[in-house]
Amino acid sequence: MVSLLKVKDLTTRLNVRGRQVKVVDQASFTLERGKTLALVGESGCGKSMTALTLMQLIPKEILGSIEGEVLLEGENLLKASTQRLRLMRGSTLSMIFQNPGASLNPVYTIGDQMREVLYIHEGIEEEEASHRVVNALEEVGIPSPKARLDCYPHQLSGGMLQRAMIAMALLLKPKILIADEPTTALDVTVQAQVLDLMRSLQKEFGMAILLITHDMGVVAEMADDVMVMYATQGIEHATSAALFDQPLHPYTQGLFAARPRRGGVKKRFEAIKGFVPEIDNLPTGCHFHPRCPHKMDKCVHGAVPSFVQDKSSVNCWLYEPTRKL
Repeated sequence: MVSLLKVKDLTTRLNVRGRQVKVVDQASFTLERGKTLALVGESGCGKSMTALTLMQLIPKEILGSIEGEVLLEGENLLKASTQRLRLMRGSTLSMIFQNPGASLNPVYTIGDQMREVLYIHEGIEEEEASHRVVNALEEVGIPSPKARLDCYPHQLSGGMLQRAMIAMALLLKPKILIADEPTTALDVTVQAQVLDLMRSLQKEFGMAILLITHDMGVVAEMADDVMVMYATQGIEHATSAALFDQPLHPYTQGLFAARPRRGGVKKRFEAIKGFVPEIDNLPTGCHFHPRCPHKMDKCVHGAVPSFVQDKSSVNCWLYEPTRKL
């Protein structure tokens, strides 16, 4: 059976300070119908750039090159025409952006922007489009949704804008929903409602979700599989259950050690030492080695292969087959 989405060796370069630098480096993963894959990692690790590459929404003036394959039901999106991509965005592949205030047009009302999606993809009349939009806004918990149609983005709070963006992304019930920090600006009650809505639509329509988040609680609740990213690379792939049971890569272990804990003895968070490196000045070898407590000489030079360990794969020399764990 053909995977809904198969990404192989995806590499994206941007023009930065007069030269091309990698912002996504040979990312590979698959996404099946009705499943959720979470991308996790600190800010600046390449999660959002991976999503923007899939949607091909990186501005041309800064885009250097894209290599690899992005196969959506067998069709390579990297070779699709501009017109083909425009028709697929929203209906087949949709995205919830991290900053709705910067993604919505400030000079058009919420209603106009959402109805446009229906005009372009389904050609329906204004009255029916407005009815569909009101229902979509109501589904994501926006009060008085009919009155919001005539509101401009600046007239809504950050949380309301986020919900409007989610409603727009789900309007056409896409096959794949890319959700970039979809609950960032929402309180816990609305967050639960939105996650429930995403799960409901996923179950009803077999929608696949690519979830980008820093919240490991959301990962535990939503994700079937997880790819941990660090400094442009996917460094650990696992099922959600396997990752939470036994994180393998020292970076993944550091993320888990930094989580808040319920109950028990109060203790300081175990922060990962150092910072994510700048994309135009990445360390050689394993990009994590300057921050790693298990650094070996071989970590400093050359690419790190992927080793299979139980139900996970991890790019770390600690799991070399000849090495005792």
